[in-house]
Amino acid sequence: MKTKLCVSLFVENISDTIRKAKRAILIGADIIEFRLDNVEQESFLLEVFFEQLKKEKLFSKSIFTVRSNKEFGKWKYSEKERRDFLLQIASHKPRFLDVEFTIGNKFIQQIQNISPRTAIILSSHRKQISSSQLFSLYGKMKSLNCDVIKIAIETKTIEETSPLFSLLEKAKQENQKLIAIGMGRNGEITRILAPKFNAFLTFASLDDSLQTANGQISLQTFLDVYNFNKINSGTKTFGLIGYPVSHSKGIYVHNAAFRLTKTNAVYINCETENVERFSKSLYKHLDGFSVTAPHKETAVNLCDEISDEAKQIGAVNTIIKRGGKLFGANTDGFGFRQSFPNNFQFQNKRIAILGSGGAAKSIIATLKKENASITIFNRTISKAKVLAKEFSCNYDSLHNFPKTDFDVLINTIPFSVTKYFPETFSLLNLNWGNKIVCDIVYNPIETPLLKVAKENGAAIVHGWKMFLFQAAKQFELFTGKKAPLEVMKKVLLRTLKQDSSRRSE
Repeated sequence: MKTKLCVSLFVENISDTIRKAKRAILIGADIIEFRLDNVEQESFLLEVFFEQLKKEKLFSKSIFTVRSNKEFGKWKYSEKERRDFLLQIASHKPRFLDVEFTIGNKFIQQIQNISPRTAIILSSHRKQISSSQLFSLYGKMKSLNCDVIKIAIETKTIEETSPLFSLLEKAKQENQKLIAIGMGRNGEITRILAPKFNAFLTFASLDDSLQTANGQISLQTFLDVYNFNKINSGTKTFGLIGYPVSHSKGIYVHNAAFRLTKTNAVYINCETENVERFSKSLYKHLDGFSVTAPHKETAVNLCDEISDEAKQIGAVNTIIKRGGKLFGANTDGFGFRQSFPNNFQFQNKRIAILGSGGAAKSIIATLKKENASITIFNRTISKAKVLAKEFSCNYDSLHNFPKTDFDVLINTIPFSVTKYFPETFSLLNLNWGNKIVCDIVYNPIETPLLKVAKENGAAIVHGWKMFLFQAAKQFELFTGKKAPLEVMKKVLLRTLKQDSSRRSE
């Protein structure tokens, strides 16, 4: 069974709603959910709406829903009026009608008597519930013998989506058509991976401004970013674990590479505050993952085996399943080195590194191989001291930067901090003309630090290069294939420029 891609629309102006529905089908939606719970009942002409849908050949591709406000809907009239409205809709014999489980079996039988051929989507929308409560709810809903069961659970953390995937696996074994959704941003993966777990359908918005539920992804994103129509039970799943992760461009870069190389895989964001909690719940559904801040060091503990480089650094940014075990690697150092020309020599260069996190450790390990002279500057000097001792470097407080002169400045501190740097650096009495400044922050393309350095005559190295090369190496570890570097570069720069355009609007 192919998982349907359903665009959900609130019904407002009839002609405008139908125009949106036609656009959704044209783009690639399989079916449209018309949310009728926000209509003005006194003035809404249901018969006219249905006539227009039939005229445009949309009626047979429609789900009709009148969601109660108890289940996150917008119905503002009485429950009796809602039931009467549902019966009125049923009298037109739609293909699909959403009916809430709480409405009761007696009312459901009324609908089935009015329109025996209408497929009933029996739905339940809940706030957080336990795994046992979820399976119990499914059992009770299944006993009513409706065509499709829909369960949507509010998910506060990504780990709470794991029971939904387990439920989908159970439903598949029982030949029960099921829609299982984690509501909210942390439930996005249940929408994306719906075809992998044989869900009956998943819901999308026509665009980001037309969401009918929190956490919906736009139709275009489903198709263009996640290659939704290619996802199936054999699709390998890779993800980015970190906190936060929404800023990352990995979903665009890796999924584009999968598409070009015809690799049956998808790459998703997995935002988590706790990697151990994540590993106990969701990692079983993934074939590998990238690791970003603040988990690069703690994620080492998840691995059964790590590469020599990752062992030296004490941090991983890539984890792959191999024979049921987890292998950890670190591609940050490789990505950093590739961002500089191959003939550039770090030997005997005075390097100032800002920050002491996982990325800094990877870069320092790479530079030490080339006998560079390194000084670490960090806000928390105790952390700089520990790192400096580990790699036999100098260290100092970030407030004292630059205590000594340098040839190459490398910033590894997030943009949330470095955006305040220009005022600091512009006041420094430095000969910028003979220096190289690298900022591994890649969004925006030209960070405030790079802008100041460039304006003062320094050579600059953009952070997107490191991101690109480390991602390409990850792709090769994930797939065993050569990374399509030019396509990955093109996609990365395009998305970064789009972000820049949005910021300037």
